Amino acid sequence: MFTNIGGKFVYSHFVTGTGQNLDGRSVIAADFDRDGDQDLILRNLQKIPFQILRNQLPPGHHAIAVKLKGQSPNWDAIGAQVTLTCEGKLQRRQVAAGDSFLGQSPLELHFGLGTCSSMPQLKLRWPDGLVENIAVPLDALTYVERKKGIIKSIPLNPRRELLSSSERIRTQVLSDLKGQKKKIIHSDKAHTIVTLWAPWCDACKAEIPKLKDFTSKHPDSEIAFVVFEEDDVGLVKKTAKGLGISNKTLLGEQSFFNEILKNDEVEIPITIVFDKTGAPMRYFSGKLDEADYRTILLD
Repeated sequence: MFTNIGGKFVYSHFVTGTGQNLDGRSVIAADFDRDGDQDLILRNLQKIPFQILRNQLPPGHHAIAVKLKGQSPNWDAIGAQVTLTCEGKLQRRQVAAGDSFLGQSPLELHFGLGTCSSMPQLKLRWPDGLVENIAVPLDALTYVERKKGIIKSIPLNPRRELLSSSERIRTQVLSDLKGQKKKIIHSDKAHTIVTLWAPWCDACKAEIPKLKDFTSKHPDSEIAFVVFEEDDVGLVKKTAKGLGISNKTLLGEQSFFNEILKNDEVEIPITIVFDKTGAPMRYFSGKLDEADYRTILLD
């Protein structure tokens, strides 16, 4: 999964929840909450057999959905082609059956329109070759029947203003070892390296000195060590002091882990690199090797 952040596509499976260590079988795309963006259903073989990943895009952009009704025996209009024109831009969709293994996405056609605010024009080519042209309303699910045109249109639900993942990370606060609240990303440095660790993790304690040394050689980077699932604060303080990271240690909270970790099974240490906006750049699970350190701060 890639996320478009400021025109740059960032590998973001660990933030979106799409990179999972599961035996996946089927992926279905559908707008379940009827807000104009497509969500995903994942069907897995064993663990967590059924998942819904909700797409939460901010308001401001437009979309339409079209459901076609053909004629007997092809009432679902399988094979029909729809070409959309909106302010000079073209999109084409085709009604298809069997679009996923062990699953089927809804037969309605979805078009994301971005900032286009004109009424979309549709060219419908039905399976028997009949061609019809119609205009449909913005931000609506429109039902169209062969030779009868628009049967009805149902407005899409408005999207709510939501914080992006990077905004949530940038505003996330955790407690330090003195009980004071601190932002994880609290400086204007180009990168913040966040490492999840625990006092019982020998691999973590071996990696932390290397990360400290690496950061000291890169003045454009900041580092934070977030404690992962540890109730004994006294042990955390003792271990952090021994590692010389007391002033860089934050106590992890479930809300933070839910934001950055979408898998149930993790291997610490986990090192995540964020830019100063809170956007994720790199994700490393387990021990870092020399190649990892060479690429850790690459844009």
